[in-house]
Amino acid sequence: RYRLIRYDARGHGESGATADPADYAYPSLAADQLALADALGIDRFVSGGMSMCTGTALHVAVAAPDRVQALVLGIPPTAWEGRQARGATYQDRGRVIREEGMTVFVEGAMAEPLAPIFEPFADVIRAGIRDRYEGYDPGVLAPLLTGVGGSDLPEPDAVATLSMPVLVLAWTGDPVHPESTATRLAELLPQAEVVVASSLREVFTWKDRVVAFLDGTVQPK
Repeated sequence: RYRLIRYDARGHGESGATADPADYAYPSLAADQLALADALGIDRFVSGGMSMCTGTALHVAVAAPDRVQALVLGIPPTAWEGRQARGATYQDRGRVIREEGMTVFVEGAMAEPLAPIFEPFADVIRAGIRDRYEGYDPGVLAPLLTGVGGSDLPEPDAVATLSMPVLVLAWTGDPVHPESTATRLAELLPQAEVVVASSLREVFTWKDRVVAFLDGTVQPK
């Protein structure tokens, strides 16, 4: 009932890439999304995504609030006070790729703690992490991690100006996507609904929650 457009972000999938870390900062990724909307002739839209893409969506909304009807922010990453340490981790991983190679990087990525709700499937998830990264061009992945690591969500004062409806989806126990970011967004955004999953069963309800949110905020095509 809705027109859904999914695309590979810069440096991901089949989209183009550069060697400049600045091209992977959230504002640059937001500019890409707005340019894609322009190219497709889309004036107003719902923006959203998971993890890094929540940063993209928020920067899109701050840059062009009149074009964003609503936001769906899945597992928001570390932000503001907590971003410096986490961002430094990403930047260091970019250095590891450049100086020590992909094998060392992949081992470090696989050792990253998982949210407790995924621990029963840890072997499968870590195998997926290996598969995801082993096919990456290190000349793309290193600047990508460096650029994302140097990014943050828009300043809280800017986020607080956003008046569109927002659905925030989070899960518990994940240091990379802490519940505290979702809670802070709920405090800042005047029309935010927050859903926090404490089990995988609850995560599986998110699709229906997104549809219900859209039904209440935008008109189907």
